[in-house]
Amino acid sequence: MENLNNINKEEKYFINRFLEFFYSEPLNSNTIDSVRNFIIYLANTEIQKLYSIYPSNGETISLNLIDDPSDSRHGFLEYKKDNDFNVDAIITFNENKILENLSSPDREKRITSFKELCLTVFHEVRHLEQYLMVDNKSSYPSNVFASEYAMQNVFGKPFIDKHYYFLFTENDANEAACNTYLEIMGEDKDIENLRNLYSGKKVLGKYSSNLPDLEEVMSIDSRLTSIIDFYPVLQKEFDNNGIRKTSITLIQDKDSEILEIHSSSKLSTSEKKAQSKDLHELYFELLYRKLTVSSEEDIDQLVSINGLKKTQKLFEEMFIYFDNKMKEEMVILLNMRNTPDTSKFNSSTHYEPSEIDKGIGLSATHYSAIKSFIDKLIDFISIER
Repeated sequence: MENLNNINKEEKYFINRFLEFFYSEPLNSNTIDSVRNFIIYLANTEIQKLYSIYPSNGETISLNLIDDPSDSRHGFLEYKKDNDFNVDAIITFNENKILENLSSPDREKRITSFKELCLTVFHEVRHLEQYLMVDNKSSYPSNVFASEYAMQNVFGKPFIDKHYYFLFTENDANEAACNTYLEIMGEDKDIENLRNLYSGKKVLGKYSSNLPDLEEVMSIDSRLTSIIDFYPVLQKEFDNNGIRKTSITLIQDKDSEILEIHSSSKLSTSEKKAQSKDLHELYFELLYRKLTVSSEEDIDQLVSINGLKKTQKLFEEMFIYFDNKMKEEMVILLNMRNTPDTSKFNSSTHYEPSEIDKGIGLSATHYSAIKSFIDKLIDFISIER
């Protein structure tokens, strides 16, 4: 693949040309085909970028334009994996929605609408990347993507409609779309403000969604257990029966995978460091979930097998990880609170300062409880045995 900087420069050139056009005049019958071609070009280029990062498993990716006034969506991804693990992915853009304000006599509305068009393309391509991460990347975000997509797969539209504004997959795609735009175009205060809003929504969604626990759902609905094979990252947490693995199994799996990363001759030093960081963070989250439902006997057995010093070090590393997560969320939510109005964007959502302050409080309470729990674990295992 061409140098990424050159690809970004080419995308920036075309985006700037359209921004200059819409600054001067609205969309008309002579230019609509150029905009349609641009949408396909931009989506294809972003997909090519993905496959410079993730291995291709023979996925069939199609792009589609429709004109459907009855569909409120600007774009959507349909991702289908059959029993032989063959993938068909279709990204559809609804020009009835993404082109409508480009014809406005209001210059600012046209410019904002075109930026939103670009964000829609980046958003849907990010959904494709989320699926590729589920298949190819051991990280905590990949685990959350897989959990949400598994439940969407089984429960369909009612699940999506009920939880849409709080879904991690959606808020992540919104945030990533803004980051992609800024990576290509450089500084843009409107998009930076919108990004801060979406970053905050991603945090607030965690405390507002009331998503069911995946293990509980699998114990009730066997359909989820049967599709775990389609979500490789979930197999790190659950066995074939949909039961969470034991703490010692999680630790042994983590150590084995870390060793595999460091002994790989195919990875650079920086790649090894990044993958090890992702893997540690994933297993810290999975271990915490398991430890919260573990008995004292379970913890004793863990220490007996894993060793006291090694277990103490692990718990101390987990404490630091969750403390850093709390600090990161505080910064994100404070940035969100200080973000100027973004209502010019159709996709924007207004949050009162009191709602954000409530989220700050919930985040602090959440992580304080986690750190307190880990502290008690450290005290418990440190008792003379």
